[in-house]
Amino acid sequence: IPLVAFPVLGILSPSQVGVSYADNVIFLFMGGFMIAMAMQRWNLHKRMALKIISITGTSPSRLILGFMIATAFLSMWMSNSATAMMMVPIAIAIIATVLPTKNYKDMDESQKAFSGCLVLGIAYAAGLGGIGTLIGKLFPGAPAIDFFQWMLFGVPFVALMLPIMWLWLTKVAYRKMPKTLDNTREALQHEIESMGPMSRGEKNTLFVFILVAVAWIFRASKD
Repeated sequence: IPLVAFPVLGILSPSQVGVSYADNVIFLFMGGFMIAMAMQRWNLHKRMALKIISITGTSPSRLILGFMIATAFLSMWMSNSATAMMMVPIAIAIIATVLPTKNYKDMDESQKAFSGCLVLGIAYAAGLGGIGTLIGKLFPGAPAIDFFQWMLFGVPFVALMLPIMWLWLTKVAYRKMPKTLDNTREALQHEIESMGPMSRGEKNTLFVFILVAVAWIFRASKD
């Protein structure tokens, strides 16, 4: 509407209005949202998350670490909110599989601690992972900071804070979690096997994701 209304009302010229819509920040965020939607459409985020989680281990604390690493990584390249919304259903499915009690009200204290820690860990990791990369943000009055320059600060910061956050959640805030969980490895393996081999859509989405990530990282900043 502003593209038509502003020039007609004499507020701004068409080119002046169009500049706001054609800003590179708008297109970069739009690209991030499109990648997130494509990942969700083909369940690529689920495959990536399950692979990372299966590597970190299946004890309660290591399971939470795997979810946090996967969430932080995905959040580096897409919306924090979208990442959290995609990861929480996976976490709920794992909780329902490894805990004998499905109803939260009927869980004992240790089971509630594990469930709460896992969901909260995803939320924290989503926010933290977003610090790892910069998508077209400029600071008024300062030189432009390109994607790679920000990553030189953001990625080490995330790598430092993520273990600290995990330790605080699992050893302090929710230290009464169970020491072990039954059938966790089997549950993860079942989830991975149920997805089957990578589909053509997954492969195409992964290719575009890698291509876009490389393009963002090596994008030259304007003076």
